[in-house]
Amino acid sequence: MARRTGHPVYEIDGETLIADFTRSYTGNESGATPGVPVLPGGVSGVPVTSIEAAGDSWPAGFGSATPGTFGYVARLAKLLHTTATNLGLSGGAATGTAAQGGTARVLQSAAISPTLTAGPYFARGGLKLIQTGYNDGTLLGMGGGATAVVENCLTALVAAMRPARHIAYNDAAVTRTGGGVAGDATLVLGTGYVFLSANGDRVDIALDAAYNGEPITLLHPHYAGFVTTGVLTFALDPAGANTPLGAYDGPAFDAALKAPATDRDATCCFRIPGGVIPPGAHVIRMTASGISGGNYATFGGAIVEGRAPTLLPLYAPAAATDPVQIAWANARMTAVAALFDAAEAVDLTAALSEVRMFADGIHPNNLGNARVAGTILAALDRVLTAELCGEMN
Repeated sequence: MARRTGHPVYEIDGETLIADFTRSYTGNESGATPGVPVLPGGVSGVPVTSIEAAGDSWPAGFGSATPGTFGYVARLAKLLHTTATNLGLSGGAATGTAAQGGTARVLQSAAISPTLTAGPYFARGGLKLIQTGYNDGTLLGMGGGATAVVENCLTALVAAMRPARHIAYNDAAVTRTGGGVAGDATLVLGTGYVFLSANGDRVDIALDAAYNGEPITLLHPHYAGFVTTGVLTFALDPAGANTPLGAYDGPAFDAALKAPATDRDATCCFRIPGGVIPPGAHVIRMTASGISGGNYATFGGAIVEGRAPTLLPLYAPAAATDPVQIAWANARMTAVAALFDAAEAVDLTAALSEVRMFADGIHPNNLGNARVAGTILAALDRVLTAELCGEMN
């Protein structure tokens, strides 16, 4: 249990946190003062069973002396007396393959996104941390097309971090009419996918009786060098009500990903918010159209989302960084956080207001990572309190 002492020192289960943080940076950081608290907020007394993190060099801990000890994900794990699975990758982006920090990096982690074949549905793991988008601004530019596709790919990434069930493309719940299946040598998804190569080709996904109205995110890989511009139209229970659910705009996303000279790989998505599909057994059908000249549409699996505390830390501006690109990336994370229950974008600006908090002008050093950990801890307290109050009402 966490408690705040009568002076600016925090303890969890009798461990003095400031002593731990002081040991972590004293003598390593310019301007660091032994014994000066670096936690700006309170700590949460609600247990967190685990931490799962994904994104770029910030969650990876680049800039700290030893990321596995002094990065903010490792610090949080120590503060919360839990373990962390950290998929953060220096240079990572919301778009890209598993090796580039994209959604596939999460899908390939059995610890975060296991392939589950049936209910009951509940979120796996504890606190989810996702911080990415800055490198996408460099890779894709920051125009309108890039804005939409990065938010879409980031949505897929967040959903993959919160699985109640991961339905793979070749799951028994998935049936295909037309098209075919292919391996995934480029590791956009890491296993394989369904391709729909003619108008009218379709895929049906069966939801079992344990489904309880959770959000569902359907994954659609785009591959560099291929034209994945087919449109997918979604309907619920085609043999019954055949209720329209919307459409996936493959041409727009494909155009944005092919705009830069590198022709970017990515895992895009179509998300059905919670409550749109009633509880119980259903069938979601996706039907391809706009197929011509060798283009096609893809389906790489579906995520039935669970509810889990999810925080998206925002980049903090510093003297040597690009404030326009930072603001753009922060806007992408803020917009995506608003789509998910129990999720919050966490502003780190006040915590990292001093140049001495940074190793190189953009990446927090040991002291900066300690400040990030404290700010996230306070945000986690808010999210968990809101969740608890919601359950009581």
